[in-house]
Amino acid sequence: MSRLRQGNGDDYPEAAGRHVDDSKALLARRRFAGAAYLAGYVVECTLKTLIQLETGQARHGHDLSGLLDRLDVLAAQASARYGRVYLAVEPSLRSSDIVANWTPALRYRGSEPDARVARAWHREAADAYRRVFGTLHLAGAI
Repeated sequence: MSRLRQGNGDDYPEAAGRHVDDSKALLARRRFAGAAYLAGYVVECTLKTLIQLETGQARHGHDLSGLLDRLDVLAAQASARYGRVYLAVEPSLRSSDIVANWTPALRYRGSEPDARVARAWHREAADAYRRVFGTLHLAGAI
């Protein structure tokens, strides 16, 4: 459990860690659609953690581009405490396939995405997770 656990039990940092581990395990079992789906949730929970740290409020919704846009605004504010953490991952996420193509509706599709996409999405998500949460842990934020 992180220090950001919400009253309803939602805990974005905890969920991101669980999802990155589960995505890796599913890749190992060649369950590519599930691995890719969970990789998207890693990115979502990572971005929502940064929003929660900046605003003190949880953010809902699954639009990864919209979450990035919200973080752009927050990171530009003079009061931004974690803007530099976001700016370290924003360029790679902004141009990533996962942000452009991930949607919660993937859970209803049969064998999509394929192995290549699942591996790429997992790499992108795991990299963002490590960079953001590694810094946040060192800063004592979560």
